This record gives sequence, C-alpha cells and structure tokens, in this order.
Amino acid sequence: MRGRSALFVVLVMICSGCWAQFRGDAAHTGVQPLEFTVGPGNVGSLNPTWSATIGGLNQTAPVVAAGTVFVGSDDHKLYAYDAAGAKNCVPGSCQPIWTATTGNVVSATPAVAGGVVYVGSVDHKVYAFSADGSTNCSGTPTVCTPLWTAAVGYQISAVAVANGVVFATASVGKVFAIDAAGVTNCTGAPLVCKPLWSTAGGPILVNTPAVANGVVYATSSDAKLYAYDAAGATACTGTTTRTCKPLWSATVGGAANQAPAVADGHVYVPGGIGGLQAFDAAGTTNCSGTPKTCTPVWTSAGPSYVAPALASGIVYGDVGGTLAAFDSRGVTNCSGSPAVCTPLWSAAAGTTTSPVVANGVVYGGADNGDLGAFDATGTTNCTGTPTVCTPLWTAGGVPGSGLAIVNGTIYTLSQSKMHAYRPCSNPVAAIGWAPCELRDAYQLPSLTGGQGKTVAIVDANHDPNAYSDLAVYRRTFGLEPCDLGGGCFRQVNQLGQNTNYPPADPGWSVEISLDLDMVSAVCPRCKILLIEAPNTLSDITTAEDTAVALGADVISNSYGTNETFNINVNDVHYTHPGVPIVASSGDGGYAAGPQYPAVVPGVTAVGGTTLERAATPRGWTESVWADGININEAGSGCAHYEAKPSWQTDTECTQRTVADVAAVASNLAVYDTYGGPPGWITVGGTSASAPIVAAIYALAHGTTGVADLYSHPTLLHDVTTGSNGSCNSSYLCTAVPGYDGPTGLGTPCGTQAFGPAFTSPTNCNTPPPVSAALLNPAARLARPAMTTPACRTAPPGGVRCLSYVSADHPTRSP
Repeated sequence: MRGRSALFVVLVMICSGCWAQFRGDAAHTGVQPLEFTVGPGNVGSLNPTWSATIGGLNQTAPVVAAGTVFVGSDDHKLYAYDAAGAKNCVPGSCQPIWTATTGNVVSATPAVAGGVVYVGSVDHKVYAFSADGSTNCSGTPTVCTPLWTAAVGYQISAVAVANGVVFATASVGKVFAIDAAGVTNCTGAPLVCKPLWSTAGGPILVNTPAVANGVVYATSSDAKLYAYDAAGATACTGTTTRTCKPLWSATVGGAANQAPAVADGHVYVPGGIGGLQAFDAAGTTNCSGTPKTCTPVWTSAGPSYVAPALASGIVYGDVGGTLAAFDSRGVTNCSGSPAVCTPLWSAAAGTTTSPVVANGVVYGGADNGDLGAFDATGTTNCTGTPTVCTPLWTAGGVPGSGLAIVNGTIYTLSQSKMHAYRPCSNPVAAIGWAPCELRDAYQLPSLTGGQGKTVAIVDANHDPNAYSDLAVYRRTFGLEPCDLGGGCFRQVNQLGQNTNYPPADPGWSVEISLDLDMVSAVCPRCKILLIEAPNTLSDITTAEDTAVALGADVISNSYGTNETFNINVNDVHYTHPGVPIVASSGDGGYAAGPQYPAVVPGVTAVGGTTLERAATPRGWTESVWADGININEAGSGCAHYEAKPSWQTDTECTQRTVADVAAVASNLAVYDTYGGPPGWITVGGTSASAPIVAAIYALAHGTTGVADLYSHPTLLHDVTTGSNGSCNSSYLCTAVPGYDGPTGLGTPCGTQAFGPAFTSPTNCNTPPPVSAALLNPAARLARPAMTTPACRTAPPGGVRCLSYVSADHPTRSP
C-alpha cells in the first residue's frame, strides 16, 4: 500500500428539514446537484472566515447537514459546530454547539440522515446521536448520549447511510447492515441494536462503502472490489442476522484502500498500481463464472491511489499522485480492449488526495497540506498538449483529513483544526478594504505562502494594546490567531528586550496597529516581530540591527524624516544583505522631497496608490494616491545626497530616485483602541504601503531586495494615472507607462517580482480572464477623504509616522 494519509472528501447540502448523508449521496460520486455560490468565477476570492480547535487529532472528514458541521476526533468525541460560524462563535473562532463521547477513537467519518448522525468507533460500536443536539442531550455546554448503539465485535472503519440502513465496514473484512431507525433487531434501555445482516468476513475493509441501486460496494486490502445485495436477500442466508456473500467481485490490480464511487452504471475504484478502474456496476459486462468475477471496462494509464469524484461525464482521480480528469465512459483519450485511458487534463504539480466537485470547480488536497481549486472543464488556467492546469485558488496547510463544500462555504480539517472559507466578504466594508480584497487586488498566495517567515516592523514609541488589537483584527477577518506563546507575535524594544518599552503614544499606536494589520492581511502565516524604539534616529537605527539579529526575513519601516546633509551615515543600518528592507516614500507629495530612509539606495522605497474596483480583467484599478492639494500625496522625488544605484536608469534624476514600487495607501480598515475612542478606523498613507510590500517579500521568500525588482518590471501592475504635484520632469511627479516617481515600477501582481517562491500571471498588465469575475460586484463604497495625520510632529532628531486617519474619526493627539 502506498504510504499516504487518506483525505476523505464529502459534499453535502443544507436545507430546511433536510438531512443529507455525507458526500452528498450514498454512491460517493463526490458531486452535489445544487447551485453552489462558489464557482470558477469567484473561487479565487475564497477567504478564511472562522476556525475551530478540535479537542484531539481529526481522524475523519467533516460532514455538514442542516446547518451543522460534524467532526470526529481521537479524543473519543464527536463535535458539532454551527456551520454559519455564528452560534457559540466569537469573530473568527467557534466552540462546539454540542459534543458526544464514545468509548474510543471516533474512527469513522460521520454519516447523517433523517435527523440522526452516525459514527463508528475503535471500541467496536456504531453510535447514533440526535443531529440537532436535542434528544438525549443536556447541560451547558451541551453533551449528548446515544439514541442507540450497535456492538459488532470489531473496529469500525467507516459508515454510510442509504434507504434507512446504516452500512458499517469493519477491520475483519465485514460489512454490517443496521436499522438506522434503531427499531428492528434493537432492544433494551439504553437501546442496543444487532445487525440486520453482515458479510462472511475476510481481508480488511478500510473505507466507506458506496451504495447505489440496491447494491453495496466495498473495497478491501486484498486488492478486490466486492458487491453485496443492500437488502440482505440475494446470496444471503440465516434468519435474525443474515450472512451474505458477494453478488460479484473484481481484482483491481493493487491495494484498494480508498472508497469507490458509483455513477452512470459504473463503479470506479482506485487500484493503486492497477490504476483507476471502471467496472460495470450491474456485474454484467466483462463478468463471468461462479462465483461471478468481473474485469474492468477501462483503466487509467498510470497508478491511482485516491477516491474518485464524478460530474458531467468526467471522473476525477489521480495518476501517480497528480490530480487528473478522465472521460467516465472510457472513450475520449482511450484506446484498446479493455480500454486504457490517459487524462483529459492533469494538475501541474502536487500529490493529490480525494477530490470533490462543485459547480464547475474540482477541489483537491495535496500531501504537502495545500488545497487547490481547478476549473473542472480543464479550460481556465490550463495549457499545452497534454493539457496541464494550475489552480484558480489555493490554501496552505489545511486539507489534512477532509474537505466538505456546502452552499458557498469550504470546510477543511487539518490535525486539530477546522477552517471555513467563503468568497471574499468584508464585515467592516464601510470602514475600509479587507484582507481578502487586498489579496484579490494583488493576486497574492496569502493562504499558502509565508509559513515560517518573520516580518519585522520598526516603529517609534509604544502601543500597549498592540497585541490585543491585532487579535481582534485577525478574528474579525477569519485569520488564524497570532499567539504570543506560539512564537507568532513578539513585541520588544530597540534592544530586543520585552520590557523597558519607550513611552506609550496614541498617535504611534495608530501607526503600529496599521503596520500589524497590513502584514497580517497580506501574510497571515508570517511571524511578526514588533520593535518599538524611542523616537530618535539613533534608537530607530539600532532597532534595524536588532531586527536582523532576532532573525527577521524582511523589515518594514513606515516612517520618515527629511533627507539632510550627512544623514546617509546611517545607511549601514539599512543595508543587510539577504534581508529586504522596505520604507514608505512619504506623504507630502513631490513638493516634500524624498524621505529618509526610503531614499537609501538599498531600501525598497514604496509609494502609494488609490485602489478602486473596476470592470476590467483585473477587477481593480489604481492611480497615484493624492488629494489634489499637496497634503495627502504619495512621496517621490530626486535625492540630494544619495548616489544613484546602478540598477536605476531613469534619466531626469542623477541621484537616487524615489519610489521603486507602490501599493494601496488609502481606505484601509484598521482596529485600534489606544488613545481615543476604541474600535475600527479608516487609515491610509504610505505607512500602509510599506508593510504590505514587506509582507509580499515574505510570501515570495525574497532575499535580493530592491535591485532585483528592476529586472522584472513586467511582473508588476503598471500604474499610469494620477499625479502628486508639479515638477519639471513629468515622470517624477506623474504616473506614466513604465517607471515613474509616485508609483515606481508599479504595484504587486502576484509575488514573482519579489522572490522565487511563487509564480505570477504571465502578463501582469493583462491579467487572466478568471480575475474578471472576482469583482464580487458592488458599487464602490463612499469613504471619506484621509485628512488627519496620526503623527503630526516629530521631535528633533526623530521621525514622523506616515499614516492618516479618516476625517470622520476623532483626531488623535500627536
């Protein structure tokens, strides 16, 4: 048997009074014929909305029915959560609405039907519980006891429900059929049931059986597929508990350790080295002998190890560990007798585990923990002959043991965590842009990248509420907590101490909250190192060196001061090979001149843009961030004292030119509670742009910094509209095609311009059509102008933060 952890996949529906069995149908086709709200058009905008920590490791896949998510665990419990992430939930995190304890590890993925949820356990029992947590349930928190149990004498591997019967497979190679209502063959108080019938036993049955057209199909460890009469009549003997033999069987050529799927008159089985195989479900074609044995109608031209899914005449499985799509009829891309088939399309990379199909999208997990969503037709993001596809969307480190898709929400399990994803939504839309909107605008792999990378944020003065405010921001947008104890978040002074902080400052608290929130929005898997220094340039430059000493992979600086004679003696602190350093370009427009440290040659100087939704292929448009009165405008200009680096070739400035790149600098939602009325505020400025770009460096595993950006100008979105003032040379203050001062080379388009870890769209100035539908159409929200500086003054020898608070929010003290 090939070494891998199985990913069981379920697709079920929620409706009033409806209790659907896991995976949507007893035949395990992996598809549900409902109109889902997630499809090829908006799958790219899926965003984490809530998560839950299970009491133990997940041994099963999640099941969703009637507004509840059911999860089994190795702590002997079944957990039930509100699928909407509302009941028993704080923003972003949920507790169970009820739990139930079994006698041992919950080893079987739950099955749901008729208001009852069924699970199997290592203690050799099948358990039935009230799915809505009412009957046999009490207490606070609510705990449920079984409606009935059935002891079969062997460890339960999996359960399925069809036509009022629970079918359980067991480690001794038996299938047991039990009355789902707990009536026939059931006695006592508490109620105990015996099977209606069982099979004779044999090799281990390790996966969920499929039930269709009165037949139960089960795979076993002896590389065989067995078909049994679901009614326990044909080929069955005995009275109270009948014993059944197979109607027919088939040898599949390799270890058959995944669940079969039944559709269109065929049963599909992954046969390991024998490939994906299709058999006549009726046991007629290619079948003969007594006892009857069958051979495949068609097989794949490569090994197959995962449970397949079917939709619209296509069966989705794998070939040698790569997601692949086949003609379910065994016609297209098939030849010979019996037919041997090659994929209609396959995924670009990754060892996939059991796929599921919904509304034109096929979802598959990989052994590395990533989840990918692909165009089920093999059209969008697919090229070449043979056709190879790349994902429409990915999420990192989440699929683990299971996946469920219900009415526009994706539920995944990984270890002791459950995650729920929905299309991009913004619970504080009237305040400003949400993380999923930034991720969409810049086509970022935020849910996949950044694991293990540390973004250092250097700021002046102290925010005593930094950690608690960050926690609210992340919960609100469904981002995983960034805990102190887990090493995700560290707050130190300029010397690296977690004490002796500089004085608390209400103006800088806005700046610090903005920096923390923007890094979290763009790279939620990154670690964050917040370094707070007294507001003197000597202390702030000390903080730069401390950031490197403490292991920062990239450093964000969202502050500035005027470039003065001899200030460049501090350049050494902003030059650390292998550690990209980012700084805001300023907020006084061209007239204010370049700001230090953005003007340092080795620093990535980040200008600002105004971001708006647009009916364009990208779905967004950007222009230079400016208010037209030279107050709130992205900084740019020609340095007075810093030499021009060799990689910068613009002609109207003989010294260093600012900026290098840009990002959104307006209408960002930020949560801050120190030094004024607490809560959500709208913040902007190039103070937002810098941490956004720093986090993108972390996503991309960038180490070369600013010089490499100039080698890849086509990997950025070129900004060509807007101005930040007037100047003799138009490109120094006005956006033009190619390089310009206010926006540099452009804004992020994916991550490839910033490092090697991920690829970007082929041409960032003509993005792929799939992005067009990610608009999540809505009129542009009317947001107030940004007029109030968060930090209005700077002490002698100090710096000023470059963030602005919306005019409709109270002014913060400097």
